[in-house]
Amino acid sequence: MRTQNNILTTDTETVGTFSKPIVHDFAWITFNKEFNALTKKHYLVKELHIDQPWILKTSDFYGTKKAIYDKWIKEGTVEIKPWREIIAEFIADLKTVKVLSAYNLAFDYKAINYTNQFFNNGDEKLMKLIDKKTLLCIWNLACDTILDTEDYKEYATMKNFISEKGNYLTNAESCYAYLTQNEDFEEEHTALADVEIEIEILKYIVENCKGKVNYGLAYGCWKKVQK
Repeated sequence: MRTQNNILTTDTETVGTFSKPIVHDFAWITFNKEFNALTKKHYLVKELHIDQPWILKTSDFYGTKKAIYDKWIKEGTVEIKPWREIIAEFIADLKTVKVLSAYNLAFDYKAINYTNQFFNNGDEKLMKLIDKKTLLCIWNLACDTILDTEDYKEYATMKNFISEKGNYLTNAESCYAYLTQNEDFEEEHTALADVEIEIEILKYIVENCKGKVNYGLAYGCWKKVQK
């Protein structure tokens, strides 16, 4: 399969700390330049959801989503696999793309790296492959295009998309709500659902925005919009 125009967008849901996040819910979609999906994968990590569920209970945020995961597991609507098996599939799909993207790619990069060290004895094949890809932070791209505009800032002010510190919100939820003009939109914060809206944001930017694309891991992107 030719890879030059294919993209993989991923999302991780984690427990643990911000500096040491452990992935428990992992999803990705690969697609071509026309945004037609090639593969769609979604897994819960067995080491957490089956073997050591007490780790999940250390996260207050996971507690707010527990009912969703319990329902999926009971109904068998999501596969639960060991981390090594999930990563084997992830690597296989990575090999079919040129670009690896996520809304906040720097965090997902860190989460995947730390989880791989935690469960996979520090095997380096995964991260070496990731580092060979063209890395695209959709958050950074959105801040450069959609969100750093007077129209978005007026919308954010009107809809109170403002943080407690008085900054314009730049997360995927606010960005997608603006694009769809649905102020009541709430991001599900589960991996596959979040991947799907992140791809919609990327598709909008590709089809409607012009300018240089900045690749690589990006940090503090929200600052660009606060001018």
